[in-house]
Amino acid sequence: MKQLGKSRIFSMADEDFLIEAFAPVEGGKDAWRRIAFRAGNVDYLHEIDEKTSGITLKNGVTIPTTLPFAELKRQIFEPDTSTGNSIDLSLVTGAAVGAVAAVRLSKNFNPAAETAKAETKKPMEIIVFAHEARNDRNFRRLIFTDAMIDNFEAHPERKDSETYISLKKTLDDWDDFYIPLPLTTFTYYLDEAKRRGAPQLDLGEATRPKSTAALKMGF
Repeated sequence: MKQLGKSRIFSMADEDFLIEAFAPVEGGKDAWRRIAFRAGNVDYLHEIDEKTSGITLKNGVTIPTTLPFAELKRQIFEPDTSTGNSIDLSLVTGAAVGAVAAVRLSKNFNPAAETAKAETKKPMEIIVFAHEARNDRNFRRLIFTDAMIDNFEAHPERKDSETYISLKKTLDDWDDFYIPLPLTTFTYYLDEAKRRGAPQLDLGEATRPKSTAALKMGF
């Protein structure tokens, strides 16, 4: 410890000192992982309350302890070199502080434990050739999104060849329609596209009618 006027400047007695402790698992409640780091990786210490304090590393990870601030400061900045070149805080970190309500709120206590906010997913565009329920020869090329689908199921009479799709709102004056694909096939294509995060599922060729005599193009 060095002194400068009335202010005291604390520095590591030996930055190569190894510190062992338990740190919060990112996004986990009352979950901890054992870590070891060099004393030189400590960014700062801070008080949580009269009985608990925390270590914040330079990479942003914060480790709560059951030590009062003064004691933690002594342990980290004025280590007892007679015991070797390591500091073991295993007994005062991890489960030992699990009951402290203040540290359970990892998003408030440990910014590094925050999980990344989920990105807002854009609706996936779906392209199909479809026919209306009352006229199975009146095909249209339709473009809609997965978010517009209300429900889908197998054709009541053509379960092995067509899928019925109902929309949440009218599209080109159609509320529902059929596509010439079995339900299992349509579901497979849809699920795979969603799993890959594809922006578009083009089933145009797969659902194109064999005859274009009564084909009505809808764009």
